[in-house]
Formats: sequence, C-alpha cells, structure tokens
Amino acid sequence: MKTILFILDEFHVGGVTSFVKQYTQVALNSGHKVIILGFRGNLSNPQEFFKSCEVLVIDRKISYSLLGLIKCFFSFFPSLVKVLSFKKVNHIHFSMTWTTLFTFCYLPVWKLKRTITFYGAQHLESTFDIDEAGNSVYLTNFNYNLKSYFTRNAQLLSLNGCEVIITFSDYSKAIITQHFSKALENKIKVIPGLVNLQSDLNIREKKKKQTLTIVNFGRMDVRKGIDLLIKAGSILKNKKISFNIIIASPLVESELIRHYRIYENLKLSTSVHFIHGLTQEEKGELLQKADVFVMPSRDLETFGMTMLESLSFGVPVIGTPAGAIPEVLSKIDSRLIAKEINASELAKVLIWYYELKLSERQKLSRSCIDAVKLHYDFFSHQKEIQEIYD
Repeated sequence: MKTILFILDEFHVGGVTSFVKQYTQVALNSGHKVIILGFRGNLSNPQEFFKSCEVLVIDRKISYSLLGLIKCFFSFFPSLVKVLSFKKVNHIHFSMTWTTLFTFCYLPVWKLKRTITFYGAQHLESTFDIDEAGNSVYLTNFNYNLKSYFTRNAQLLSLNGCEVIITFSDYSKAIITQHFSKALENKIKVIPGLVNLQSDLNIREKKKKQTLTIVNFGRMDVRKGIDLLIKAGSILKNKKISFNIIIASPLVESELIRHYRIYENLKLSTSVHFIHGLTQEEKGELLQKADVFVMPSRDLETFGMTMLESLSFGVPVIGTPAGAIPEVLSKIDSRLIAKEINASELAKVLIWYYELKLSERQKLSRSCIDAVKLHYDFFSHQKEIQEIYD
C-alpha cells in the first residue's frame, strides 16, 4: 500500500475538485491511502466530499496577489512539512501552479514521485479579453506582458518539476507543447475526464415541454462566453420561443454586474436566472430538469467537466467550436456544435434542438449516454490512472 498526497489550491466546488475526487477514488480502489492538503474554499464539508481520505484543510483563503501568495506560502509550508514528516508519502499529485511551487521548496519532495494535472495555461487565461467586435484577443500592455511572463514561467517550472503531466484532451496537449515547451511532450498522458454514469430513467420519463430549460454551470469570466448565451436568449425571445436560462456560477461581483447589465438591456429579466453556491446534489437536481446544457466558451476550453456531468444525465450539450468542445461533442452529434463563436450561431443550434420531435430528443439523449459509456465512464480509464500511481 502506498500513500498518495494530493495538493489543492483550495477546497472549491468546481472542476478541479471533481477531477481530484476521481483520482482519489482510483487510488483508494487500488488499495492506497490518500491524504489531501489544501486551503479553505467554498466546499462546505471537504471530509464528507472526499470520503475515506484524510483531509487536511489550511484555515485560510488562498489569494493570488503577490503579497497574498507570500502569506499563503507561510501558512502552507508548515502544514506540508508536518504531513511529510509524520506520514510515509510515496507520491504527490498536484493540481495548480502556486501550491506546486510552494511544495517544491521542501527538498525531500524531490525524492518522491510527482504528477501534475494540467487544467489550462494560466498566462493565456489571465491576459484573455475580447475586442469591440467580440473577437478573442490577448492584452499586450506592459503590465499584462509582465504578468503573462511571470505566470507562464511559474507554470512551466511546475510542469518541468513533475514526472507525469495528465491532460484531458489533445487540445490541452497542444497548448503545453506550443505555449510552454515541446520537450514536455514525452511526459504527457492524455486521460479525459471521467464521470460515474447516471441512470437513463429520466430519458424515458421526460416529456417535451413548451418552455425550453437551458442550463450552464461555471465561472463567468470573459473567455467562458456567458454573454453569448444571454444574447442567444434574446434571439430566441425575438423568435417567440419560450425559454428559461439558468446560469449557476461562483459569486464574483465584477463579472456578475457586467452580465446583469447585458440581460437587463435585452429585457430578459424573466427568462434569465442567476444562482450561486450550488452543491453537487443541487447540480444533479438541476440537470434532471434541464432540456439542454450550453457551453458558450470563446477560447482556451481545455475540456469542460460540466459537459460530461450533463451528458451523463442524458442532457445534450450545445457548444461553440472552441478548445476541446468539438473533441467531445463530435462523438455524439456534430450538429450540437455551433458553426462559429457568436450568439447568432448558438441561437441557431438552440432553435434546431427546440424544433426536434420528442422521439428525436430522446434518441439524442441516449447518444449522450452511449458516448459517456464508451469514452468517459469512470471505469474505462481507471487503469491508466492506476498505472501512474503503481
């Protein structure tokens, strides 16, 4: 039996935590012991979420400002030293750049096996914006160039310091080799996100409703394209299509205000609804009611765990041709992918889905579940992760 230590930036409801849970399940199924160390987040009960694991929460919120990172380091380091001094750790699995670099400062770590999961290029994400025409651009003034240089090299160091890099898609692999270093290619293992398949009972019971229920989970930063989804709703309204858009996201006031203004200007206050602080159970309940999930990303979408969660419930996903979205949706039906990254093309796909007969919707839902069974079911890639730990 080995002991696997997972390092988290924070115990946060979202994709990273969901992926780490999958890895811990594989390790536990292999008979290994699992310890998880990270900063306090919005996950209300980490020990309940990571059952059968030893969960160690640093009672501090992580901050990504320079001063904040220095303070976090001095909170994190004693906890790390304590774990590695009193626990016989064999393997460390990292998730995010900064806690990886904090850990590298402790010399005994370099004698252990080290794996990192790549979630995206932080230097690209932090300088991502859109121009007045709505096209993707990267900010290039001095401050952003400095920030980009610093974050890129910090992440490059974290990738170089690990023996295995797990990515979720060929798109993610290309980001590493093109934006970091071609020399990292031999370390990369492409292992997609995995889900536990849900019952398909809802497919048989679901009826075609007059009002289309559209759902989205995730952050509301610019590259996620939530404004495109809201604007697509305006097009549906003009077409006299009855709909509800439910957007579940972390509460970030600056992003929320920006999107509030869009839906107020478009007079969509009765059709677009924002909710926050969603638990895993509540996400499941919402997906049971959803007709379709929309992934309106502009760029840098390395995978999208929310896509898989939706598909596992038999809920079709409509997405833009951005990042790894086509890699997933093309396995189901290429008509789910918008032709271009804009509100008009998203609306066209939503209208196409709305006009489908009930039998066609049910067939599409079954295709979603079949794709998950074939490509993303938890047990289908368990062996690949197991081999990394073994």
